[in-house]
Amino acid sequence: MLSTENRFRAGIIILTLSAYALVWNCGFVNFDDPAYVPDNVNVKTGLSAENIRWAWTSTLLANWSPLTWMSLMLDATIYPPGPRGFHITNLLLHVANALLLFQVLRCMTARTALSGCVALIFAVHPVHVESVAWIAERKDVLSMFFGLIAMLAYTHYVRPGSISRGRWWYAFALFAFVCSLLSKQMLVTLPCLLLLLDVWPLQRIGSAGRSKINPGLDAADTPHDPPVSTSVPPPVRPGRLLLEKAPFLLLSVIFSVIALQVQKAGGAMEGLKHLTLDVRMANAAVAYVEYVRTVFWPSGLAIFYPHPEHGLSGLTLAISGGVLGVVTLLAVCLWKRAPFVATGWFWFLGTLVPVIGLVQVGIQQRADRYLYMPGIGIYIMAVWTLGPLLARVCPLHRVRVTTVGAVLLILTMATFWQVRRWQNSIYLWSHTVRVTERNLLAHTQLASAFNDAGLGERAAVLFREGLEEWPNDNILNANYGLYFVKRQEYEMALPYVRKSVELEPDNGTAEALLGFVLWKTGTLDEAEVILHKAIEHEPRGVRAYYYLGRIRLEQGLTKPATEFFERALKADPTYGPARRFLTQIQQGLPVD
Repeated sequence: MLSTENRFRAGIIILTLSAYALVWNCGFVNFDDPAYVPDNVNVKTGLSAENIRWAWTSTLLANWSPLTWMSLMLDATIYPPGPRGFHITNLLLHVANALLLFQVLRCMTARTALSGCVALIFAVHPVHVESVAWIAERKDVLSMFFGLIAMLAYTHYVRPGSISRGRWWYAFALFAFVCSLLSKQMLVTLPCLLLLLDVWPLQRIGSAGRSKINPGLDAADTPHDPPVSTSVPPPVRPGRLLLEKAPFLLLSVIFSVIALQVQKAGGAMEGLKHLTLDVRMANAAVAYVEYVRTVFWPSGLAIFYPHPEHGLSGLTLAISGGVLGVVTLLAVCLWKRAPFVATGWFWFLGTLVPVIGLVQVGIQQRADRYLYMPGIGIYIMAVWTLGPLLARVCPLHRVRVTTVGAVLLILTMATFWQVRRWQNSIYLWSHTVRVTERNLLAHTQLASAFNDAGLGERAAVLFREGLEEWPNDNILNANYGLYFVKRQEYEMALPYVRKSVELEPDNGTAEALLGFVLWKTGTLDEAEVILHKAIEHEPRGVRAYYYLGRIRLEQGLTKPATEFFERALKADPTYGPARRFLTQIQQGLPVD
């Protein structure tokens, strides 16, 4: 018969795989995924010395995450072409994270049942679907994986025992922390989180026994729990606690600076120009409350939440500020009596700081993926509070198990349904348009998804509606131009593509498209100028080289055409059109 601990592990695996059963058939979505895999030659060609060098130097999409790139390259090496392998790895990492979370909490608290409930909620909560079902969010699940390993190693380090063995665990915790930051710089707040855990549940400050600061928890566990070590680490002076966090803090500072520089250089912080500090602070307060609401009532989940066009109302801001203030005051007041409330609440508040919007990165108001680590704090608060309460109200073990099982079943079904919306871009963006208001990005991406699927008429209606509301959006103009390009109506495409370049002059992709349209409309001189600009702004942009090669072929200049096709294949060895023309030229075949 399985022990309680192993039953929880089996339950985590079974429920997670059931909740995410449909993720195996999800495709790539048309937002960030193309840059991460389908259009990324470095990832598609798998692990190699050249690609690994690229992973460590790339700042694509204003991110520096070399381990994430290398993990995607490994997938491309071992799996057949297509999205399935990448989804499998994301799901396996999520299962591993749930199991690691269970182990971390169990080692820290000596409470198997409560730790297992937190891990199960994390595993099947629908708010985490975005991090798991979106291939581009490999960085979320990978960063969390190493972050939890760092926390587990730290837990072993603080246990009473051999000093030399403790030093090895400390070094391993630092190493895992570095790996987490190399995957995504989300857990830069880990040093502060470790200090928080030193208070509860590790109890490294003060000499109170675990039974005194965990009142009533025994009743929530099953009577057949396997023995768990309850040895409490000896109290440590605050100065030493701060000193041992210094290396973690130094790493956090270094990686924070790197992240800010990369995001600034990549244009991801343009929102700072449009959102003043007071607006960002107000939005942070509202976002915190929205995140709490999402944890307890996960409805209306979407891939993108826009900032309200007319700002936040005073009433919304007052309510949000009041809720934050009351819960924070309550957590402080309960610090000695129920320390898990304070730990859970400040875990939630603190780990959200890098992405709460005080330093605006991107154009979103908030994002479900940002709850992947912070949400655990709310789960701890809820489970450690409601567990003993449920034990008192329902003394029968079967009733408690049935109640918890019903909650987990509801969450599993909600996650299953949410995964369904990630099957393809049309499903995803249709849902996002339905549950959000005046969402320009969702509107544009949905129109593009229809266009990519060959449903041109439906795409055209959405493009026209979008341009009536947002006439000066460069992406919307470029995509409407692409709609006409697919129909070979180049004269119709030209004004929209040209306007998209005027709105964003340094966008190499848009310039390559404009060069193509100018070539097709017979304006060769301007087309060449624009295509050379596209190469300056995006040296690895394969299409600009390819179009220049085609222009040279039309002019009867075979040698220059060959050079451009070779440069295109150097940028992307998998680009078929350039290889086909190059082969025809080299073999002396007629060029069609």
